[in-house]
Amino acid sequence: QHRRYTYDVTSMISTGDITVVVELFSSAKLSKKYALEYPYPVDQLFTYFADTNRNFVRKAQSDFGWDWGPAFAPVGIWKDVSMVGFSGSVITEFVPIVYWNEQRNCFEVKIKVFVTCTHKFKGKLKSAIEDVITHSMEISCNQGDCEVGTSLMVGVNTVSLWWPNGHGQQPLYNLSVEIQSEDGRINYVSKIIGFRRVELVQEKYSG
Repeated sequence: QHRRYTYDVTSMISTGDITVVVELFSSAKLSKKYALEYPYPVDQLFTYFADTNRNFVRKAQSDFGWDWGPAFAPVGIWKDVSMVGFSGSVITEFVPIVYWNEQRNCFEVKIKVFVTCTHKFKGKLKSAIEDVITHSMEISCNQGDCEVGTSLMVGVNTVSLWWPNGHGQQPLYNLSVEIQSEDGRINYVSKIIGFRRVELVQEKYSG
């Protein structure tokens, strides 16, 4: 569910038009097939498909029906299919998570950056929240896939808080990440984030 798959198709590329074919299979039929091929029986979970073993496929279990939703068991492509050509390094994804840092009394944006390199790579990783803060660091990655971590400390008075609808404004900020190789090539990606503090207040009721 909502997984990303990346394939190296260098050896398959030729001149002229290129056709990409994605073949999709029925989740209901596939789960039943896996169950029949399994060496011993596995009890089904409750399902609205009487002959479907939904626990044999990696999929949101509610897709097979729930008390609040229909049993459609949908299958499809979540986002666009794209072909990316690069030499050196490329950012395949980055994941920002906003925390409240109690010790420093500020927001901390922890960022995981996923990089794919065609060869051993050295360069700079720059992360920035537009008009708020910028941070740079040296990085190195071996050939293949690697993960780089960084963080930004954001003062509580330097950003405006995001409020639920009807309680205030919903300001959002552009968070960008870029890597620059030693030869000057730059790869840049960005996402939109917001800042909000949520607390669980547990107090005894009077009376």
